[in-house]
Formats: sequence, C-alpha cells, structure tokens
Amino acid sequence: TSINGPNDPILITRNAPYVDYEVELVAVIGKGGKHIPAERAAEHVFGYCVGNDVTERRWQHGTAQWSLGKSFDTHAPIGPWITTTDEVSDPHALDIRCLVNGEVRQNSNTRHLVFDLWQQIEHLSAAMTLEPGDLIFTGTPGGIGAAMEPRQFLKAGDRVRCEIATLGTIDGVRVEGDGDMATQRADYDVLVGGGGPTGVTLGLIAAQHGATVLICGRTAEIYPLPRAAHVDHEVMRIFQSVGAASAIART
Repeated sequence: TSINGPNDPILITRNAPYVDYEVELVAVIGKGGKHIPAERAAEHVFGYCVGNDVTERRWQHGTAQWSLGKSFDTHAPIGPWITTTDEVSDPHALDIRCLVNGEVRQNSNTRHLVFDLWQQIEHLSAAMTLEPGDLIFTGTPGGIGAAMEPRQFLKAGDRVRCEIATLGTIDGVRVEGDGDMATQRADYDVLVGGGGPTGVTLGLIAAQHGATVLICGRTAEIYPLPRAAHVDHEVMRIFQSVGAASAIART
C-alpha cells in the first residue's frame, strides 16, 4: 500500500506529523538472481524510474529499523513510467532534484551515490533472491527537510516535485486524512518510456494481459509534456500485427 501513482495525492495522517521527502533513482529488476556480482548487476536491471521515498521521521527513528517510517500508505510514489535500460546510457550520470512548492531543496547527480546501483544489487542479492519487478530505491541527496535549520516538514497542501534527467518527473500534493484514499488514475495502466525492443516487448505483454499501454518514441521527446507522447508508425504496426493496437492509449 506504500506504492503510489506519480501524480496522486500523498496522505499525511494525524499520527504522522513529521513527513519528509527524499527524491531517489529507482531501479526495476528484470532478471532475478542470488549472489549477483557487481560486474554483472547491470544485466539484471530492466529499467529505471523516479521515486520519492517519503519518510515519517518520528516513526523512522522510533526503532532501530527504519522500515516502518518509510512504509505508510501512499508514501512511495514512483513513475512517471519505466524508462528501459536501452534508453539510459549510464544510470550514474543523471541530474536529480526535488522541489517543494517550487523551491529547490535537493539538487545533485546520481554519480554521488555513496554506494552505486551495482554495489547495492550485489549486497542485497547476497541476502535475498531478487525477483523480476522488485524495486530498489537507491538513496537520496542532501537537502531533506529534517536537516534544514529550522527543520521543514511537509504539511497539507504542499506540492513536491521530484525530477531525474531522462527519466521524467513525479509531482504530488500532500493531503490530510486517516482512511482509505480514492485517487484519480491516469487513462493508461502502463507507460513505457522508450520505443526500443525492450519497451515494445513490455508493452505487448501488458496489452495481451488486458492493460492499456502508452509507449513513447523516446523519453526525451515527452519530458516537457508528461501526459503527451508520440507513438511511431513502426510500434503501431507491431501492435496491429498481434491485434493489440486498441490497447494503446491516446493522450
């Protein structure tokens, strides 16, 4: 229940007053494995997206384990789509930043990760089997609200925008509440950034399982317009050949 849409509201409950933001590169595992060496880790990644590791600081530091403070409902927005690895030449060379109500709070580059993605995959897979679809939040730059003076925690109505170059933007407003939250969803189920073979394959699989799919020609073309995209004629031809053309959403 932590996973949330890229532009959906994020819940601030009355028992969680110290909510903070953390923009992070998120890796999507495509090929499972155990004891994966760092030099082979890239082979196990399907793609990347933007994530906000929303954290309630009181709950985070209430125990020696931080997981609970990072597991509230709606506190892990990701998106705006999965950008496949063929569209990202180096995941450790991406500008990354977070803005709160238009003010830049975090501004860095993924080359500054304390442990790079390949090291993280090696470490995690030494303890657990990674499976396709697993998400790895890789770490956040400096600039979190808890480290400011005075500390700046999020409140209802605050808009948090997380950006990573090439991957896109997620943008959510904080709302107060304590119950189940009905959110507005986009008019597609799966959006693939990139029209390469990997992206097309993912789209075809999703479409054949009943999902509405939007495949973008190249992520860079739609970065300024996250709800608009270009689907080239070759991609359309492939979908038509398997009777799945109607699954492509029009935005």
